Amino acid sequence: MSQASQTLGGRRLELVRCVALQRQDLRDHVQGIQGTLGDLAGGFLLYRWLGASPLLLATGAILTLVLGRGRVLRTLGTGAAMLGLLRRYRNTFQFAEQVVSELAGSQSVRRSR
Repeated sequence: MSQASQTLGGRRLELVRCVALQRQDLRDHVQGIQGTLGDLAGGFLLYRWLGASPLLLATGAILTLVLGRGRVLRTLGTGAAMLGLLRRYRNTFQFAEQVVSELAGSQSVRRSR
């Protein structure tokens, strides 16, 4: 009985040491993740501040008063349309590049003499 008890006690101590090492490793990983998320949260706070900044809102209101509501809406509409066109062209060019790269990779090109 004494031998079995000592074996179990030794095994228990070994498991306790393993658990302690795993907990420390987990703490290190959690600190790294929290550091990354903290940086990300700081970026979102800046974005929120800029998005709802009173200065930005006041600038928009002053531009609307100076230029007129119609002109500001036309400018915003034109800008949104241009942004949509640029995105569409970018997607089209990316698709064309993928097709060309796949065709070039799958076909062997022979030179004629």
